[in-house]
Order: sequence, then structure tokens, then C-alpha cells
Amino acid sequence: MKLRVFTMLLLTMLIVDVAAQKRVFNHPGSILSQTDLDRIKQHVEAGDEPWASCWKAMQNDAAAKSSYTASPSTEIGGSNGTRQRAAADAYAAMLNAIEWHVTGNIVYANCAARILTAWGNKLETVSAELYQYPCRAMIVAAELLRTQEGFYEGWAEADRNIFLNKVRTLMVPACRQFCTNQATHPSWYTPAALAVQAAGVLLDDEALYQEGYNLQIATDHWGTMYGGSIEPGGQMREMGRDNVHAGLTLGDIAQACLISYN
Repeated sequence: MKLRVFTMLLLTMLIVDVAAQKRVFNHPGSILSQTDLDRIKQHVEAGDEPWASCWKAMQNDAAAKSSYTASPSTEIGGSNGTRQRAAADAYAAMLNAIEWHVTGNIVYANCAARILTAWGNKLETVSAELYQYPCRAMIVAAELLRTQEGFYEGWAEADRNIFLNKVRTLMVPACRQFCTNQATHPSWYTPAALAVQAAGVLLDDEALYQEGYNLQIATDHWGTMYGGSIEPGGQMREMGRDNVHAGLTLGDIAQACLISYN
């Protein structure tokens, strides 16, 4: 019963659309809003628990170090370890962007910008296995290098535009195409749809956001999130496969809900 209630709450957050002639996006409009980041900052600075201990643990993560160095490739997916390295780089960019917001120290923002710039400069193709996972992670990370006033000013405009162009011309088309696959798994579909939705926010593109939103709530085939991931009784459909893939599905649905909410 608790799972069913939680599931319905997530779906409600996602499918309730706010009608507007012209959507003005909040930034950062990622999985953390400015309100979230301000709250983290307040608790960390006050030394409140469990925030203070969690923050210390996060900063001890190697991926959270401002000295982190990316390992970019011409391809972002693949079963040869490329997608895992790409996802790790995206995770590091995300953590450093969060640290910038909370501490105000630009060394973290500079690190996140370097990581994204490295991938923007080198990426050429988005086609190898499970590319949607690092794609959606990098898009979410890039959005965290924003405020309502604009992108982090230390991220050189030329570098930033190269990365954003790779999002629009490589990542989004690949993830869009994946969502037309009629024989995919929900845990593979949901990050692809999430990437399109999150890219709409990152690029301030209302039509693209709406496209990703519509992909999330589509019910036209088994692989979709809304039509294929969650049974009417609240059971995650891929629990019949394994716990990991069922959890991946739920995690990406939760991120989609947060982006919609924010």
C-alpha cells in the first residue's frame, strides 16, 4: 500500500501540467532547485545534523574534488567502459556544481565547467550501448551550473555553446530515437525520455521540454514509463527482471518528477 501511494504521488507530480502560454523556466531547474540549494547551504553553515555529516561525506568523495579530471571520448555510450566513465564524469560535474552553489567557491564551478567542456569538445557520436544514462546525467549536471540570472560566468561562452550544441544535435536526437523503440525495457526508456525533458530546461526550449514530458507520460507501448514501468497495483514491472533495473526505472521517474516540479 505504501509503495502504491508513493507511486501515485510521483505520477501525479509528473502528469499535472501547468497551463501557460509561454513557460518561463526556473533555473536551476534540475533535480535541485535554488530553494533546495539554499536550504542545504543554510543547514551546512549552521552545522545541523544530519546535513553537516552528509555534506562532509560527500566532499570526501573523489568525484567531489575540484581537482577532478574528466576522461572524455568521441562516443558517450558503450559496453567497453566508456559509458561508465562518462557517467562518472557527469556525476563529478554535478557534485562540483552543487558545492559551488553551497560554498560560493568558484573552484568547484570551474571544475564542473572543465568536465562539461572536455566532453563538449571531444564528443562526436551518441550511439553505443546505453548512451542515454550518461546523456541525462550530463544534461542535469549542466543545468546545475545555472542560476536564474544565467550560466556560471566563468564557463566561457564559446565552450558552453559547444557543449549545448552537442546536447541539441547529438544527445537529444539519439535519446528521442531510442524512445521510438517498441521493444525496449522501461529502465532504458525512462532515462532517454528524461534526457529530452531535461534538455528542454537546459536549452530554455519549451517545445523540447514538452516533447520530453509527453514521452514520459506516453502509453503507446510497453517500454514507456507511464504505460510500462509501474503496474496498476504499484509493482515495478522490471522486478521480474531484477531489483537493479526496477530501481533504475523508479530513480529516473523521480528525477523527471523533480524537474517537472522545479
